[in-house]
Amino acid sequence: MGQRSFLYLNNTQREVFLFESNNSLPFFWLLLTDPATLEYRIQGWQAFQQFAQDHDEAETDAYLQQHTNSMVLSPAMFTQNAARGRAFLHRHFPHALPLFDAFADSITTRLATGDHIEIDITQFSAFYDTTDAFYEALRAEVAAIAADKPVALQFMMPDDLVGGGSGFEGSDNKAFAALPGYRDALQRRTAPVQAPVYKSHKKSRIVYIILLLLCPFFSFLVYKMYLKEGLSVQVILTALLNIGFYLFSAWSLIADIKAASRARK
Repeated sequence: MGQRSFLYLNNTQREVFLFESNNSLPFFWLLLTDPATLEYRIQGWQAFQQFAQDHDEAETDAYLQQHTNSMVLSPAMFTQNAARGRAFLHRHFPHALPLFDAFADSITTRLATGDHIEIDITQFSAFYDTTDAFYEALRAEVAAIAADKPVALQFMMPDDLVGGGSGFEGSDNKAFAALPGYRDALQRRTAPVQAPVYKSHKKSRIVYIILLLLCPFFSFLVYKMYLKEGLSVQVILTALLNIGFYLFSAWSLIADIKAASRARK
């Protein structure tokens, strides 16, 4: 299943899951937050960690019922940060604007009275050796946005504006999946390039070695035929065939060894 994250609307009456991601942290989501909001959330995570160390599972579950583990944005904060985030993209990643606009509009149009936006990225911390390393990565990203330093970004992926931008459409946001900009971004996602996996064919290598070892015997056979028959057509053809076996077995064996050596590097 992977490490999943969610962006959703929440109030006392409902939850509306608009976006989700799997094994990535969408950059557009981070554009919606700010250093103060992030720091408040990190303090909440640290408080929960401390509580979980000193209490059993039932008490921990009860704690989570009363204290969210998500970053929480009011509609006003969302509007303010979305405008700032859009300006950042306009300066540095203008090709991402159409999808960001669709992303922000899809949140705005679904907001109802009493709603706030929640961003749950706690599972993504599993990719870090420690939670502190996770917190520092988030701080660095949000600080780079606030300082207008695109070169310092870690999570913005210009070639994947879904996994590294908006995230995928959530279970309550299927209309977003039909938008041309989103479909285009899906098609343009850069697939990870995997190095070819070398598979050693031991049986083939043994065959090459046997052929190579047999070649001296056939060379001796050609020599005996030459002494008996002279330079006949049969002797010439047998000699050429023997040379062919020499070249084929030696070249195949060398190529197989080189391929295995490259695969181990």
